[in-house]
Amino acid sequence: MGSPVDESLNGLFTTPAAFVGSRPAVTFDLPDGQTISPEVAADARVHFQEEMGKIGIVAMATEMSGQAPAGTPPAHSEAAKKAMEKFKGNKSKLFVAEAANCFAMYVTPLLKRFPPEASVLWLKQFAGPGGEEGWFRRALVELPALYNFVDIMVAMDKQPARKDKHNHFVDNEIVAVPLAYTDVFAAKDKGIRDLLRNRTQILARTTCVYCDGLTELEAWLAANAP
Repeated sequence: MGSPVDESLNGLFTTPAAFVGSRPAVTFDLPDGQTISPEVAADARVHFQEEMGKIGIVAMATEMSGQAPAGTPPAHSEAAKKAMEKFKGNKSKLFVAEAANCFAMYVTPLLKRFPPEASVLWLKQFAGPGGEEGWFRRALVELPALYNFVDIMVAMDKQPARKDKHNHFVDNEIVAVPLAYTDVFAAKDKGIRDLLRNRTQILARTTCVYCDGLTELEAWLAANAP
């Protein structure tokens, strides 16, 4: 916009519309013979919506306030090296570990605010074959942005030799959301292009179309405009 470039925010981006247009819902598929009172279900929905309203773009905007993100760059390369050593490159075990970490960060705090019986029923509905990985994959279908983030973290774990910067880590968290909730996503960043096209299955699981430049985006808009 004619102003000097702020290198501290180089590459950082976000899509507020992805948050504005997406409202998670609480649903319960109860096993035969089990019931939940309408009052408990309504209370769970209210708590869930209130808590979800406190995170996402509002928290991000508050933290950044037009400045570089607070804190120090995460030493994820070191964590990736340890994960590769522990799991011997086993992608299934890496997935379970990252899914457990993400649930601990983003899901468990919300569940603790629900009535206990509602939380237990929500967890039980994903029971089935496939062990821990199967459970997490069934649960993550209900949480598409978090599913994307887990896939991204697994892909990053398999690249322990890379050098981290804070913006790269924040980009990985941000990019997971628009890919889950928008029709088209454009990013010229080579790392993101490689991540989406070669290292994850995100584009095969989502209806979002990825464009690696404005020319490709303009062509998509011309073909899909109402």
